[in-house]
Amino acid sequence: MFNASRISRVALVALAACLVVGCARARSRPEPGNAGSLAISGVVRDPQGRPIPAVWVEVVGHPDPTSSPPAWRTDANGRFETDVLPPGPKELLLMPGIYTPDHPTKVVATRAGARDLDIVLDPGPRVFLRIVDYVPGERTRWARATWNDEGPYREIRYAPIGDDGRVCFVAMPLDREIEVWADAEPGVRIVRALGLVPGESERRIEHEPTLEIAGRVRIPKALFERRIGEAKGGPLREYLRVSVYAHAYDLEIAETRVEDDGTFRVPGLPPGSYLVHAHVYGGLFGEGEKQVEAGTTDIVLELDQRAHKK
Repeated sequence: MFNASRISRVALVALAACLVVGCARARSRPEPGNAGSLAISGVVRDPQGRPIPAVWVEVVGHPDPTSSPPAWRTDANGRFETDVLPPGPKELLLMPGIYTPDHPTKVVATRAGARDLDIVLDPGPRVFLRIVDYVPGERTRWARATWNDEGPYREIRYAPIGDDGRVCFVAMPLDREIEVWADAEPGVRIVRALGLVPGESERRIEHEPTLEIAGRVRIPKALFERRIGEAKGGPLREYLRVSVYAHAYDLEIAETRVEDDGTFRVPGLPPGSYLVHAHVYGGLFGEGEKQVEAGTTDIVLELDQRAHKK
């Protein structure tokens, strides 16, 4: 769903404004004999005992460094569980907020198969939110926080949304006003909160009127039905998507597939201006885009055919 180049920059460049401190207490069960069950699990808390969500947990020397990524994040209840690991001693690197290779991390010594690790970490400045009338789904959804930083880009941070609609962003900047976007209902309603600053008080994201953006992608029918990729690939129409961004390409807030007749619809948007972007997975085609106001329902996006030569 997210712009790949943007994700790479956020994952490797954004700074977490926090100092990681604390201690770890392991209550490990005996390692099972079956190597397929040698995961590591536990919970990460702040010094007051409250769970910390979205903590980056990485196994040093992970056996599959090409996995995407070779790390895990704590859920809304501060819990994590790694994939299966070879037996033996292990070290975990932990960092609240977002991973950057040059930022200090907390190191926890443990073993493959350890369960119920209880790790204490300083979460840094936090923003507490609750989405009013939140509707949970089968999968955990993640809220997105963004703010203006030095340079041409906006920084982005993610946090899981609990079933009660509560969100906690950690390691947040103290000198920026923060903006938050979240899916209050899957595919139905998107919410936002503006002008946030870190603090201990909880901010409610109220139910507000929403609008939709709709239109069609203009593309010749023969091209629309042409198979792309390898011989087993499907027709282009199966790969065609429309994304909606709140701030140019810095913050994607919604994505939808294009119907067989070329039309698309993105409901549940708060009033405001958005960049609407048509694209094909795999980058085989040029991309069409327009800046429009929420409530616009007659957009026509032209897909650039020159980028596809096969």
